[in-house]
Amino acid sequence: MTMLQISSFAGRSTPILASALLLFALGGCSVFEGDDGDPGPAGPTGEQGDPGPSYGPTTSITITVDSVTIGAPPKPVVELTVKNQDGNPFAGLAEGDLRFNLAKLTAEMNGNPSFWQNYITRGDGEAQEASQERFNRPNQPWGTWVNHLDGTYTYTFATDLANAPCTDPCTDADGKPLNLSYEPGKTHRLGIQLGNAEFGRNNTTYDFVPTGAAVTAMRDIVKTANCNECHNTLRIHGSRVETKFCVTCHNPGSWVADTPNTTVDFKVYIHKIHRGADLAQQPYTIGSDDFSDVHFPQDIRNCTNCHDDGDPETPDAGNYLTVPTREACGSCHDEVDFETGSGDR
Repeated sequence: MTMLQISSFAGRSTPILASALLLFALGGCSVFEGDDGDPGPAGPTGEQGDPGPSYGPTTSITITVDSVTIGAPPKPVVELTVKNQDGNPFAGLAEGDLRFNLAKLTAEMNGNPSFWQNYITRGDGEAQEASQERFNRPNQPWGTWVNHLDGTYTYTFATDLANAPCTDPCTDADGKPLNLSYEPGKTHRLGIQLGNAEFGRNNTTYDFVPTGAAVTAMRDIVKTANCNECHNTLRIHGSRVETKFCVTCHNPGSWVADTPNTTVDFKVYIHKIHRGADLAQQPYTIGSDDFSDVHFPQDIRNCTNCHDDGDPETPDAGNYLTVPTREACGSCHDEVDFETGSGDR
């Protein structure tokens, strides 16, 4: 057998090294295999990371609107952050759990008070009523929903505000034309309704001006907490519980066809419901609902029970004194003919 000779740097033969290399060539890497040794000591504890999305039992959620942007075409894009009752990010909302609405505020003008007008309307052949995107009705628009799986979400409206559809007839209950044109310089209110009762009842509103200007024009008249002094928990339509949300739908453009047509404008029908049994024109009904046996549990003239103009959260609560209207006053004084002045009692 011939020994492989490898020269060292000193020029001498190194048979031992040659033998090792031959074993390496014949046996692969096994010549270097060995014991991994004992594990070393544990390293220092790292910094606490942010809590991940919560997928555990959730009894309630908080919805925060981070931003609303309106580009071209003007379809609102809403960025949301959602947390559970423990304050942890909640990634468990599914498509269809939330419903969205958008209204603009027409400012006080020529002695007339401001009013909300929503961009989304629907008609069922007998009425024109306010509605919402993602509302569970046929032929309603559905926007784009993105769950980022970290407690944040993006919703892009289907409604093009520059071409907001209006049902026929596009009027209020008295036949006055509605203005659904996009007016980016006005105060807008985004309304969000949580439609999944598994996560509690939640209405979220967000006021903004699409141009980016500060919100200066407002219309905040009655706080939900005032209603709950009697109602305990104000709730209608399943999970609508906040007055600031209600008015985005219940405004002059929302009515039920009848003879005569019945408005469900908030300032009118809420007053009439509370005075139902004492109205001059009986019965008072909205569709199949009859409110003719409703009694206000105190003197009806106690307006400040609801309209607290000393509360900074409702700076417009005194509108009934400063900008009274036939619609609001006539909701209780329905025996008065405002053209002739007759019928006052």
